[in-house]
Amino acid sequence: MRVFLSCAETDRRWARQLAVHLLKAGIRIVDPFTNSLPGENWYLAAGQALKNADAIVLLLSKALLRSERMKTELDYAYTKPRFRDRCIGVLMRGTKAAAAPWVLRHLGLLEASGTPSEVGRRLTQRLRQPRKAREIRVHATS
Repeated sequence: MRVFLSCAETDRRWARQLAVHLLKAGIRIVDPFTNSLPGENWYLAAGQALKNADAIVLLLSKALLRSERMKTELDYAYTKPRFRDRCIGVLMRGTKAAAAPWVLRHLGLLEASGTPSEVGRRLTQRLRQPRKAREIRVHATS
């Protein structure tokens, strides 16, 4: 599984520690910050990383919630069926659940309480859960 990991610059260090634990669990991280070269078009790199991802994890800090980038990434996730049940918000310290976008609250947020290792373990469990069965509605006509 390939995961797009989104965070604010201020959370980069914590995100790298989390990524180490996800990698140990066999989850690859696609991240435009670490996978792009200096001077490269960041938006193009982010688009390519999202295109290659199977899931999106957003480390929801106050800074990321204010960013236009997060809104763009979330909008992209809304439009792709492969991200259904695979878009996860992680509440960073000092961030209230009420501040998270409604769709992430609906999907269920993870708390970033504990070490990156502990959060990585919970996140890995969540990513490995089977997708929910799609409800099929049949409309009867007479």
